[in-house]
Amino acid sequence: MVRIFILCVISALLIAQNPKTYSSLGDILYDNSLNIEKLKEIEIYAQYGDKIEGYLNDIKSVKELGFEVDKADNSDEKKRYLNRLRELSKTNDFFVKSVSSNFFFSIKSVDSKLFLQMVNSKMLDTEKYRSEIMKYYNLYSDEITPFDIMQDFLATDKKVQNNVPAKKSEKKRQEEKILRIRESNRLNQEALEQSLEEEAAKKKSAINDEKMKELSN
Repeated sequence: MVRIFILCVISALLIAQNPKTYSSLGDILYDNSLNIEKLKEIEIYAQYGDKIEGYLNDIKSVKELGFEVDKADNSDEKKRYLNRLRELSKTNDFFVKSVSSNFFFSIKSVDSKLFLQMVNSKMLDTEKYRSEIMKYYNLYSDEITPFDIMQDFLATDKKVQNNVPAKKSEKKRQEEKILRIRESNRLNQEALEQSLEEEAAKKKSAINDEKMKELSN
């Protein structure tokens, strides 16, 4: 009997973790705020420290408002609560999109540390980007220790699991390292060429503008 009572209390506490009003939107924001808070530990998000802190404070105050709305059925307060949730969702969406963007940047720049941070952030739709995650892992598995999500993928994808070698030879690792360096150099060269082309185009445009001014005079 005591055990049943304790289970009921725990269940009630779990249900009361978030406000019930507009829970379809609120639950996403409240639950994801813990993941956004952890972004502060990632170097690339250091610049957003103040923004994250401000967002977390807003989440806390809005959550308190949500519990008050649950207790009193006030249409004006419900409307105010909904508007605040919508405002907070913009910041939530910003960080979700940012994680996705940095995920693809980590792949393009072959930044395994950032890759792991984004995949483990719990803010990336890992099922949606499963093929990209597995492809990167297969290419750079010598730099990555399989993590929770990766282990789940490997366990449920026998084809991928069978294609991942248990151990690579030193020669193979060196060959792959050379290929990564070449690819990185190629990307850097393309970026440099693009920058030079844009600079040349700007100068040409400026010269043309100057000629047009002279002709008009």
